[in-house]
Amino acid sequence: MSLSVLMVSPLVGAPISSARAADPIYHLGPQDKLKLRVSEWRSAPGQVVEWSALTGEYSIDASGILSLPLIGQVDGLNKTTSELASIISERLRQSAGLIQPPAVSLEVSQYRPFYILGQVDKPGEYSFRPGLLILQAISIAGGYRRADRDQARTSRDLITTRGDLAATMTQQAGLLAARDRLAAESQDRERIDFSAQLQSRQSEPIVAQAMREQVLIFNSRRQTLNSQIDMISKAKSFLEDEAKTLISKTDTQKKQVDLLRKDLAETGNMVSRGLVTTPRLLSAELNVVQYENALLDISVAASRNKQEIARSERSMVDMKNIRRDEILKDLREITTKLAETDGKIKTLRLSLLELEADEPGAITRDSQSKVVLRIIRRTGGQTREMVVGDTEAVEPGDIVQVQLPETVRPFPQEVDVSNR
Repeated sequence: MSLSVLMVSPLVGAPISSARAADPIYHLGPQDKLKLRVSEWRSAPGQVVEWSALTGEYSIDASGILSLPLIGQVDGLNKTTSELASIISERLRQSAGLIQPPAVSLEVSQYRPFYILGQVDKPGEYSFRPGLLILQAISIAGGYRRADRDQARTSRDLITTRGDLAATMTQQAGLLAARDRLAAESQDRERIDFSAQLQSRQSEPIVAQAMREQVLIFNSRRQTLNSQIDMISKAKSFLEDEAKTLISKTDTQKKQVDLLRKDLAETGNMVSRGLVTTPRLLSAELNVVQYENALLDISVAASRNKQEIARSERSMVDMKNIRRDEILKDLREITTKLAETDGKIKTLRLSLLELEADEPGAITRDSQSKVVLRIIRRTGGQTREMVVGDTEAVEPGDIVQVQLPETVRPFPQEVDVSNR
């Protein structure tokens, strides 16, 4: 699922590999907060049951451990949410003694922070949010540090508007990808056919990531639905086999009843002729009654079997209908959000044009090209330093350094980011 993207830094004019492209999937670390939800499909009532005792928000501690009820400690360091969800699901299956593992939904509710320092107005630690770009990080930190505060405010307005525009376009990409995924689900397709609008932007790391995430969601939801349908189908197949057995038993029992009735008739004839005693006749009648009752029990069991088969078929239809209704509801909501996002993008672009045209003291593209931006990132136990552009994606735990031309100097080689 990885996608390699080559970017050209507007700062130094040299090609660099995008950090987001090299590591597109988010890996968990200390201070990440996770929202957990566990549910299980139970075929007897034909519904999904939520494990409310486990539902809630949990934090990964400094050593990368996630502590959960029932199963205890789970190592979450450097794992993706899907990998950790699979581990939790299997641990729960083993702990509860289940045949099938429960469905585990795990998402990041709060990311660990990032840090920005250097020539910004308010350097320090800030909360991370998905899709954050360096341009937005600078805006969060108050913009570039300038001696003239009026110019600084103008610069911040420009940076804020550019950051808002980039964030809104990121949101738009996510909504478009989700809409395409829901369209594929509503038509029961085996893959997502992304729109031309997204495919034309798939070289952008954020857009490519949004497409990959929706593919993962699509595959996971499809697999879950197929697993549930397969379980119901197996139960139905078992009931159908049982129905065949009951039919065979019915035929055998009917033959036995017919034979006993013939024996009863012959015994009655022999009693009337004085060849056998009356108790022999009563015994024959009792045998007939017992076998007829057994035949009636088999008929009742067969009737219940038919009801269970019908219930399984109805559960399968209900499950598909409920899922389709949810998909259509989500599609309507996303369509509304897309319309709002498109309007916001148009407004932000007009505002940006006015700011760039009317404020000569604002930071221009030419002056931006003289700013040096660096990211210090810890990946796989190693620390990397990269010179990047202002549209580079920021990841949780990153240290962003902003250096204006007069302050450019080598960044310290040894930086402790082990707990960041």
